[in-house]
Amino acid sequence: MKIRSLKSRRSQGFLTENVVFIIIAVAFIAILFVFLYRVSSTTRSIEEGTAKKIALLLDSAKPGTIIELNINALLAEKASGVDELNMISITGNTITVKLKENSGYSYSFFNKIGATKEIETLPDGEIKMLKLTIAEA
Repeated sequence: MKIRSLKSRRSQGFLTENVVFIIIAVAFIAILFVFLYRVSSTTRSIEEGTAKKIALLLDSAKPGTIIELNINALLAEKASGVDELNMISITGNTITVKLKENSGYSYSFFNKIGATKEIETLPDGEIKMLKLTIAEA
């Protein structure tokens, strides 16, 4: 009798261990898919690419430089709660591109400059340009 009860205890432990392992594996895979979805979103990659490109431009800019950027692609991805003028902000030596309320990508540049920005609409009315005027910090 003792042998049978010992076998049933072992099989219960084996079953419990497998169920716990399966639950942990499913939770890990679910977290992995959520992470991959958030990283691969189009908005995130546009924010990152735009911030890095503008940072490279600002690093090579000298005082008095005027940089004009076509922002139609950004406006197409922009959420309704984000203001056009505030979707790109420059604070100190960090540029932030924010296309949605709860997102945004910040990137630093080395050049110590000050920049004023304004949005212009070209005469055709369709193309919007972000105009950055570079000044000394």
